[in-house]
Amino acid sequence: MKRFNRFSPIVITLAALLAPGLIRPAQATLLVADDFNSYVAGAPLAGNNGGTNGAAFWTGAYGGNANVTVQSQGTPLSYSSGAVLVDGGTNAVQLTNLGSSVAEGIITRSFTGQSGDVYFSFLFRPLQTVDTGGGGDFAQFMLNDDTDPDNQGGIGMTRNQPVIGNPYFAGVRSNTDVRSNSAVGAAADTTVFLVGKFSDSGGAVGHDLMELWVNPTSNIEGSNILSASAFLESGNLGLIDFFTARAAGIINDDFYLFDELRIGTSFASVVPIAVPEPATLALGLMGLAGLAVRRRRVA
Repeated sequence: MKRFNRFSPIVITLAALLAPGLIRPAQATLLVADDFNSYVAGAPLAGNNGGTNGAAFWTGAYGGNANVTVQSQGTPLSYSSGAVLVDGGTNAVQLTNLGSSVAEGIITRSFTGQSGDVYFSFLFRPLQTVDTGGGGDFAQFMLNDDTDPDNQGGIGMTRNQPVIGNPYFAGVRSNTDVRSNSAVGAAADTTVFLVGKFSDSGGAVGHDLMELWVNPTSNIEGSNILSASAFLESGNLGLIDFFTARAAGIINDDFYLFDELRIGTSFASVVPIAVPEPATLALGLMGLAGLAVRRRRVA
């Protein structure tokens, strides 16, 4: 018993080192995901029905605009900061030539309906900074109970605002939009990692609160660098079972890239973190073993 007590701190330390490589936090709550790498590059996204099924299932193929296509990327989308690591791989979804007015339903896909909190995340990269003349580009990625844009909560990049430019935002919509902008504006050819949470704020209208995290550094929900929120005061959404998108101002040579979609029921399930390689774990184990031998000799 004394020998165990002597080395129990080492055992605890070893367990802490090994745990990240053996246990993935909250992976069971990942509902569905898609990295788009299995699709034919150069073809429309609509009609594809791949992706990952987790605790729920994709229940249909993608629908949407023919100008939303899958494209191979010479410079893949990726994000790495703190503990978070998101690697987009070879393909990404490209939004282009959608027109200056609002194009609804440019992406639609259904999944198993959810009554509780729903989280989603993705990588996003605009090709260039957008117009500064009072309008500008706009893109919103949404969670809905159908494909109707009047019943949704979403996150994305909104039109030009003073000082900030085109900020990333959280919003909800029943008959009118209610939005809250973050302090982060879009930068040319710069990838961001966006995370949204659609929940019930406690009223009688169901899902009425969308929250946004821009470039989180941890998969712990409270430890993020920026957030914004918006409330929906009317309407009543049913089960959340659609992912959709809308956009405006994407014309000429302008395009957006979108990748690594995840939908889940916890923050950790949609925010992947870097996991130590086996070699790293082995080195840690050797170091702890050496420490144990040294302590035993001293004792």
